[in-house]
Amino acid sequence: MKVGKAKNGSEEKADAPLSSKGEAPMTFGDDGTKLTVKRYQYDFHKIKTAEINFLCVHKKLRSKRLAPVLIKEVTRRINLRGVWQAVYTAGVVLPKPMAECRYYHRSLNPKKLIDVGFSSLNRHMTMARTIRMYKLPEEPQIEGIRPMEEKDVGGVYSLLKGYLKSFGLHPELTQDEVRHWIMPR
Repeated sequence: MKVGKAKNGSEEKADAPLSSKGEAPMTFGDDGTKLTVKRYQYDFHKIKTAEINFLCVHKKLRSKRLAPVLIKEVTRRINLRGVWQAVYTAGVVLPKPMAECRYYHRSLNPKKLIDVGFSSLNRHMTMARTIRMYKLPEEPQIEGIRPMEEKDVGGVYSLLKGYLKSFGLHPELTQDEVRHWIMPR
């Protein structure tokens, strides 16, 4: 059994099946996410939840139906921490979703995404046309825009917190989380 360090510094055992090299095919470590839910017009309730953001299974293990095992393992570990609710995304319609959102993204490396099977070529597109279509300009199109710096974290945190409060369901982020997720490295 391989033991790793979680984000909060506590030791965590990797109970998932080990490979021949002694490595677990998954890692998990999270302190939990606070989610604010608007129950009534002026009543907000904070719920401790887990956020399942991404689940990847190695190509060689995909035919072995490992994803359900990993989901059960993540559920077990979250429950051990006293957390009984989670938020996650799914590529299919769920029977009773509590929230729905649509997000847009721009492929930064379409060739790689097509090669690994994440995306596919459109019917009337060639690889060269797809790469040219998704190519980013050399300079930003917005005048005066610049990368976020350490001195901006407080202001970005305040703006983001104010914006998120306009939604009935939103995550409660700390300044450290805003720094980690938004500031370029």
